[in-house]
Amino acid sequence: MFDIVKNLLDTDKYKLMMLQFIWLHQRKRKGRFTFKNRTDVNLLNYMTVEQVQAELDHIKQMTMTQGMIERLRNHPTLGKQLQPAFLTWLRSYKLSDIHVGVVKGKLAIYAQGKWTAITMWETFIMNVVNRIYFRAKCKELGLTEEEVIASGRDKLIENIDIVMESDAVVTDFSTRRRWSYDWQFEVVATCAATMGKQFAGTSNIWIALELGIEAIGTIAHEMDMGYQGIYHKEDDARGYMYSHDLLLEQWFALYGTILSIALSDTYGSDYFLEHFKAFAELWIGTRHDSGDPFAYGEKIIKFYELIGIDPKTKLIVFSDGLDARLIVQLNAHFRGRIKLAFGWGTNLGNNMGFQNYENNRGLKALSIVCKLTHISGRATVKLSDNRKKLTGRTSAVLRVKRLTNYDRYEHVNVTCLV
Repeated sequence: MFDIVKNLLDTDKYKLMMLQFIWLHQRKRKGRFTFKNRTDVNLLNYMTVEQVQAELDHIKQMTMTQGMIERLRNHPTLGKQLQPAFLTWLRSYKLSDIHVGVVKGKLAIYAQGKWTAITMWETFIMNVVNRIYFRAKCKELGLTEEEVIASGRDKLIENIDIVMESDAVVTDFSTRRRWSYDWQFEVVATCAATMGKQFAGTSNIWIALELGIEAIGTIAHEMDMGYQGIYHKEDDARGYMYSHDLLLEQWFALYGTILSIALSDTYGSDYFLEHFKAFAELWIGTRHDSGDPFAYGEKIIKFYELIGIDPKTKLIVFSDGLDARLIVQLNAHFRGRIKLAFGWGTNLGNNMGFQNYENNRGLKALSIVCKLTHISGRATVKLSDNRKKLTGRTSAVLRVKRLTNYDRYEHVNVTCLV
């Protein structure tokens, strides 16, 4: 018990980059993070409220030690991206309270408080729910941890071999939905030892520090969702998502080119591209997180061509539900036309076999998320290029759809946007 999360740096790099940004620009804002299970699995059949609460309360007591701060300061990349004043503040960092209960017969988890104190809960909540669920699922199926890890090793080598038939460059993005910390560590160490230059690093800060490899990550939907709540009146007054443009400006002012990979689907990629023209020259590229990846890549290439930018100088990071074969296919399709990177998540860090085992879902990964659902008294919204991923209250979704002309953009060719 209490071994699910290693420490407060056992999280994704983008959480730390966003935390610093929030601390600098919006440290007094308050909000709420809420857990959501997208599957039809009743998690209460596999865990109790008390069990989840105890694990999360243990994490709440964790602090940033001076040794951890020094390791961040001395890392060749992180040390340049994290300001000395922020690192000093981080030494006293405390997570907010965390609440676990039952709503309408389903597991409910939320954290409420200062944005700086709730943002780091995202990955920790998902880690705890995932790990407890899969431990119980193994027991239900009569599987031992040793059997599952052995199967996972076979799957890992098989998938590494598939990717290495190409020249695709991948990064481990599996922290949020991983099997376990120890397994993610083994996966990353194996990739680093066997894939050479085809393995760029990991999103997990602590694993990157432990293995002496690159920590990779930039920005998530959370920032757009937060800004839309904070600048609600300004968006309404201007009739478009002014908050989105402001975020891009402030993010680039803080981090410059090195972290300038824009997440393009918070309001749908068509709206994003219409408003990205002013930023496209400076920003390295974009990240794909929903919708058809092939259609997205073609759209991005055409977008750059239409505004006079050579696509070969820009980057797409594909990160939506990738498996080894899809990585190879996308790499073959776009190779030489635009720079490519692949964020390999659940299918790298939680691909253990035994799916559809014993005539049920077996060890199939859960589709769970933890999102910033409220900020400054406002409900937040995430649209998407995949309608199944839309999140937010109906009234709030309708408002943001109106401000972004979301429905008008359905099936619109990118040539109409330039």
